[in-house]
Amino acid sequence: MSGDLFVERLAVVRQRFVSTLESKIEDTYAALPKLSGDGSDVIVTLEETYRRIHGIVGELQAHGLVVKRLEGVVDFRSLRGDRPVYLCWRKGESRIDHWHEVSSDFGDRRPVDKLFKPTLAN
Repeated sequence: MSGDLFVERLAVVRQRFVSTLESKIEDTYAALPKLSGDGSDVIVTLEETYRRIHGIVGELQAHGLVVKRLEGVVDFRSLRGDRPVYLCWRKGESRIDHWHEVSSDFGDRRPVDKLFKPTLAN
């Protein structure tokens, strides 16, 4: 697949993950002090937020992404040569230009190099 797909998927991540997900969490924290009484409304608010977050993560996974951390770390299934790997992105990065082995994590990521074929695995 073309590099345009990377741009599309990054746009999905930025819109759904960064803006929408963060706003849901921020709205919940802002609402907590205003809730009343016995705490039951706090539980309802937190459960609703959990369902919303779960739904957003599900949407991202439907686009072939793997949410690693809610703070903004996402992997994209891909190939490096014929080997399955993850492209990885972290909140604040403008491009998807790092990767890591499927068996490792974000801390082991490396820059995309000339051996990398920019195709996404299904």
